[in-house]
Amino acid sequence: MKQVRDIAYDMEDCVDDFAHRLRHDPRGDGCLVEVYRALYEIYTCRPRRDIAAKLAELKNRAQQVGERRLRYGVVLNPMPPQREARNGATQVGNQTTGENQVAGRRLITVKEPIGVARAIEKLEAWMKSRSHNNRGVLAIHGFGGGGKSTIAAALYRKHGQKFDCRAWVTMPQKFDDRAVLRSILSQVMLPATASGGGDRRRRGGSRHAKIETMSQEQLIKGLKNHLQNKSYILVVDDVRSAEAWQTIRQYLPDEEGSRVVVTTRFEAVAGECILDRQKDMLHHVDRLSDEDAKRLFQESVSESIHSSDVKHAKETMDRMNLSHVRSVTVFGSLNQLPFMSLKLGIVQVLDLEGCKGFKKQHVKDIFKMLLLKYLNLRGTDINSIPSKIGKLRYLETLDIRDTNVQKLPDAIVQLERLTSILGGNTMAQVTLKLPAEATKKPLRTLHILSGIEITGEPTSVNDFHGYTALRKLGIHKLQIQEGTPGFKALLSSIQYIGGSSLKNLLINDESSGFIDALDSLTSPPRYFHSIQLYGMFIKVPRWIAHLTELKNLTLSVTVLRTDTLELLQKLPRMFCLIFSSWTSSKDLDLVDILEKNKSDSEGQILVKHGGFDCLKLLRLDAPLLPLLVFSERAMGNLERLDMKFNTLEGVFGMDNLASLREVHMTAGEKAGEITKSIVRELEAEAGKYANTPRVVVYELAGRGSRSHTPNDPE
Repeated sequence: MKQVRDIAYDMEDCVDDFAHRLRHDPRGDGCLVEVYRALYEIYTCRPRRDIAAKLAELKNRAQQVGERRLRYGVVLNPMPPQREARNGATQVGNQTTGENQVAGRRLITVKEPIGVARAIEKLEAWMKSRSHNNRGVLAIHGFGGGGKSTIAAALYRKHGQKFDCRAWVTMPQKFDDRAVLRSILSQVMLPATASGGGDRRRRGGSRHAKIETMSQEQLIKGLKNHLQNKSYILVVDDVRSAEAWQTIRQYLPDEEGSRVVVTTRFEAVAGECILDRQKDMLHHVDRLSDEDAKRLFQESVSESIHSSDVKHAKETMDRMNLSHVRSVTVFGSLNQLPFMSLKLGIVQVLDLEGCKGFKKQHVKDIFKMLLLKYLNLRGTDINSIPSKIGKLRYLETLDIRDTNVQKLPDAIVQLERLTSILGGNTMAQVTLKLPAEATKKPLRTLHILSGIEITGEPTSVNDFHGYTALRKLGIHKLQIQEGTPGFKALLSSIQYIGGSSLKNLLINDESSGFIDALDSLTSPPRYFHSIQLYGMFIKVPRWIAHLTELKNLTLSVTVLRTDTLELLQKLPRMFCLIFSSWTSSKDLDLVDILEKNKSDSEGQILVKHGGFDCLKLLRLDAPLLPLLVFSERAMGNLERLDMKFNTLEGVFGMDNLASLREVHMTAGEKAGEITKSIVRELEAEAGKYANTPRVVVYELAGRGSRSHTPNDPE
């Protein structure tokens, strides 16, 4: 198999070499074409001979592998089906593994998970506890890949035999309660022992067929009847929503000593699983310690009976054959990148995000990767992109976000396959300038262009009529005077590409008045999915209210008024609404505008009933938040409310938000005692609401946070 794989890799390399070294031959008639064709034949004579020789060699190698396969009688049969051994062990193929082998002599062993021993020991005590008479629920939450399922599997493996019934079900991405019920019922109905061989298999097959034909009511009744008066352990892995868990919970009988283990990535879902702190348990999985992470990595890259150390791992890496590597990801220092071992001409993906220590030689080596399609330099200490980037004719994605690169070379327009340019550094307020050549020769294949700067300079690119494939445009800095040709060209470009390809738009306009001018478009865009408008503008373009496909909308807090919310409430698909600011909250002009908006709205921001049918998230980020009032039946589907402020004058009618689940409040460093008192009152009142939302409070001055779920015991 290794020989076949190597030949397949070499064949792919040969095809890539052919595509790169032999361009399309001249087509057409005429004397000039004949002359050009003759020159092409001479110029490509050597590459064609090289490729022909490689093809002959590959054909010969493939024939030799086929002959060896026949000579040694290698037959690739599918794995024989699993069958029962006479002694009750499970037999696969010709290998038998017993259940009662001596631990030190096992042929098949289960490795103990790394870095979670303490967590398992703590949770085992809960598993063994029989101090209560009802079913107990353990909710394990944490980020993806953090070890939630590993912990659940360890508990299931060690304690599963102690229960009358057991089952493990992984939740599908699209929840199907009938499929979940079928899976649980088919597992809990299996007999505890493996005796009976063929008869048991036949009974199991007929039972499975019967379960498949059951209706949902029959499945629920069958599950409850089978688990009645029995202890059971059930693992529900990767629960994505509280509704899914609540649906499953109502099907499970509350039998004495039973255990249900739920894993989820979402803290809010885990909180919904806990009904009684006396019998249920919540566990958060944190990241591995540095020592455990290093140990896990060393064991993964050097599977051996010998001890694994850093020196041995380095020697192993040095001996690796990297000549077939097409995708390279490096963490930390660029000194770890084995450029000398790579066949630079075939690398197609290079991910150096966060790497430090860029040197001239590194840049030279990168631009020798002529087949490179994806180049990620995000967060590196590179300062400029050389003109040699024009040699990377297959490049599709260039990511230079969070770097100090401020200008792209003219050679960027030579990249005819480029689809994404991601630039800009928001924290350092660094933006990216396109070369003047990009106006003469537009990048027609570009889909994403973000982090750019547009100024009034003659060399600044402000005309995007030729960017006909552009789907996402992010202008992080706009300094252009109203009435100038550049201002008119940009306004016309937004109207032109907004009516065809453009779906996502971000503009940060601090002083030019460009966003106010968007209201004057004669043919406004209709198909935007996401809009982010920042700056000191004071009115929202009215055509936004007619964007039926709009899902995400971010506006400057300078337009946070009652009339703005009235304008937006009829958007049929808006999922997320944010009022924020690109500039610092210390800006005095911003505070003055907020004070004026407050007086114009009679001292409050009123959210009227109706509308906002699909809105799930409302986020308000401003130094001053006036009184926020929610009318009855306002934002009926809102699930999360985020507020960040230095001064908060109050929130009234939050109990009218029927679907509210979470409230996040962040008090800034300048928050006074009155504001903090209002926050405490809101936190206490949330416990009285019918939907009992979870409240999380962050206090930046103390660098801390606190979380309160209303049904927690005080």
